[in-house]
Amino acid sequence: MGMTCFVHKETGEVEEVMNSPQAEYDDEYQKVKKEIMEKIVSWGEVYCIEPPGSHDSYRCMERFVDEKIPNHTRLKVNLLEALERTHSFRNFRRLIDNSDYREEWFAFKDECMETYIHKKLESAKPRKYRGKKDQWEYDWEEEEREEDQLEIGGEF
Repeated sequence: MGMTCFVHKETGEVEEVMNSPQAEYDDEYQKVKKEIMEKIVSWGEVYCIEPPGSHDSYRCMERFVDEKIPNHTRLKVNLLEALERTHSFRNFRRLIDNSDYREEWFAFKDECMETYIHKKLESAKPRKYRGKKDQWEYDWEEEEREEDQLEIGGEF
C-alpha cells in the first residue's frame, strides 16, 4: 500500500498513483489514474519511487524505540515486545497513539521517509514510461532491473 511517485527529470514535478487493490475497482480512481499515467508518458524520462517495503518501515519503528524512548521505561519494554509479536505494526501504532510520544513518532517517521526518498533519488536512473492503451501498469522501455533495497535508517 502507499503511493508510487513519479518525478519529472527536468522540472521536478511530482505525480502520485495510489497502490491500493480496493481502488482498482473504483471507476473515478481509474479515470484519474489514466490521466496521470498519460501525463507521465508525455514527460519522457522520470524517476519512479515506490513506497518503502515493510522491512524499511519496521526498521524505522525499531530505530525510533532505540533512539527516542528512554531506557528502562515501561513504554520501551512494551514497544519492543509489540515489535516482536504478530501484528507488530498495529500494536506499535496503538501503543504510540496512547503515549506522550505520538507527535515525536510522526516527526521521526517523516524524517525516515525523507531519508528514504533522498537515497532513492540518489541511486535512481531516470526511465521512460510507456503506457499501453488499456493497461496502465508500469511498463518501462528499458529492461526491468533489480534495485538494491534501501533501508530507512542509518545516517541522516
